Amino acid sequence: MAREIKKVETEKDSIYDSRPAKPVKRIAAWIVDMILMLVVATGIAWLVSLCYGYDNYNNIIEQKYVEYGLKYESSEEPGKYIYCDYPSDKDCQDKWEKCKNDPEFYKAYEMRVKGGPIILATSLSLTLLIFEGILPICLKHGRTIGMRFFGVGYVTEDGIEPPVSSILVRFIFGKLILGGLIPLFSLMYIINGSGFGLVGIIALILYFGVNGYLLVFTKEKRCIHDYIARMRPVDNDNQIYIKTTDELATLKAEEAMNRGPIK
Repeated sequence: MAREIKKVETEKDSIYDSRPAKPVKRIAAWIVDMILMLVVATGIAWLVSLCYGYDNYNNIIEQKYVEYGLKYESSEEPGKYIYCDYPSDKDCQDKWEKCKNDPEFYKAYEMRVKGGPIILATSLSLTLLIFEGILPICLKHGRTIGMRFFGVGYVTEDGIEPPVSSILVRFIFGKLILGGLIPLFSLMYIINGSGFGLVGIIALILYFGVNGYLLVFTKEKRCIHDYIARMRPVDNDNQIYIKTTDELATLKAEEAMNRGPIK
C-alpha cells in the first residue's frame, strides 16, 4: 500500500480514488493479449487434434476415396490427384453410394465432421481459461499479461481489490460466454456461407461496436464484460489497492482529517 503515486493530486482529490485506464492502453493491452492467445490457441489446437486423431481420420477418408475410385491420379500430372465428376457422373454416384456404406469410411467421415468444432471449442476455451481466468488471478488486480505490461489494473465498483469471484464472473460470463461464443458462432456462420451469414456479420458489428463505444466515449471506460463482473479498469500506476471497503473508508477518513478543511 505504501507506494509512490505518479500523478500529482489536487487538494480535492484523494490518493485512494480510482483513475480510469486510458483507452489507448487498454487497446494496446488487448492487441498484445490477442497475439499471445493466438499462438497458445494454435498450439493447444494442434495437441487436441493429435489426441483426437483428426489427421488419422482424414487419411482414412482419402484412402477410401482412392479405394472406391472417387479419387485417382492424373496421367498428365503424376502425383496430382483429381476427383470423379460427382454428382453429374452416374458411375461416380454409384461409387459414392458404395463408399458411404463402408462402415470404416462412415465412422472416419463422422469423426472428422465432429472434430473441427470440438478442436476449435476446446482450444478457445482452454486459451481463455489461461489468459482470462488463471493469469488474472496469478498476476493480481485482475490483470492479463498485456494489461500488466501497459499498466492497467482492475478494482471493483466499490474501489477495492477485485476478489477471485469477480475475476471468475468476468471470465465465465463476460469472456467465455459473451466474448467467446458470440464471435465464434458469428465467424462460423460467415465462413460456412449459410443463410445466417448476415446475422453473424451484424452480431460481430454490434458486439465490437458497443464495446468500442463504451471504451472510448463513456466516463469509466468500461466494456460489457466489466459491467457483468462489476469491475472497473484503472490506471495501475496511480492506484492504491485496498482489500476491503471498511479499510478504504477508514483511510479516506484519515486522509480527510489530515488534509483539513478545503478552502
